[in-house]
Amino acid sequence: IFTHIGVDPDVDTRDMRDELNRTDRIRLDRPAVAALKRSPVWRAVRATVPADVRHRLWSRAGSRRVNIELQRQQMPDELRRRVVDELRPDLERLPAYVGADFDCWGLLEDPFAR
Repeated sequence: IFTHIGVDPDVDTRDMRDELNRTDRIRLDRPAVAALKRSPVWRAVRATVPADVRHRLWSRAGSRRVNIELQRQQMPDELRRRVVDELRPDLERLPAYVGADFDCWGLLEDPFAR
């Protein structure tokens, strides 16, 4: 895949296994931290305090968790048909690359049979 998209195929991918930006880990700045980041002092803080220390301080005291509820959205039937029809040739080839037991996210099933 890397060669196909023009990326060095020898790149170290160990760090790519980490799941980033999970909704259950979203945090926002506390008001005092947000104000600090808008002030000229922040440039000095960034220049003198190492990033890992800043991050630990921010996650322990400078931020708060945000509870985000995700709601499943329904795609209109006609739009779903058009999208699946457009993707069908690729979806039908995909199991050959990722494994025959891959069901293409159920997209090739009859949506009205559910």
